[in-house]
Amino acid sequence: MAEVQPNQLARTALMGGAIGVVAALVVYGIARLAGVEFAFYPSAGAESSIPTIQVILLAIAGGVAGWLLALAANATQNPPRTFLIAAGIGLLLSFLAPILVTGAVSTALVLCLMHVAVAIPVVGMLERTLAGEEPGRRHATEPLPHG
Repeated sequence: MAEVQPNQLARTALMGGAIGVVAALVVYGIARLAGVEFAFYPSAGAESSIPTIQVILLAIAGGVAGWLLALAANATQNPPRTFLIAAGIGLLLSFLAPILVTGAVSTALVLCLMHVAVAIPVVGMLERTLAGEEPGRRHATEPLPHG
């Protein structure tokens, strides 16, 4: 499999990251409207809340992490498979922070959902790029969607 150019991976990560930021903000907004407080406890007894800018910055960090994993996977014999395994492990590990530092189960669940919302476009688009496909484009052999 031919190695993908780093600038192509960077463009893809940027697109996926931008979509991930929007997805995280949608989940955050819906959860806020539903009454989720987003309280967490970074140290014993101290309570903080998660502002919108932190959602944006951490979603961007998820895109950067995906890009770095894709760069590393690009040097392996099977980049898409290596990347998916590493990204899956990274996503599972990312669930630890919300579970360990949040007070309410609803907050932890929504934060984990936000991690998934960022991971879907970032990982999906980078995996397709590593496989030599252009993200967002159908193959000519794929049927058109019905309905």
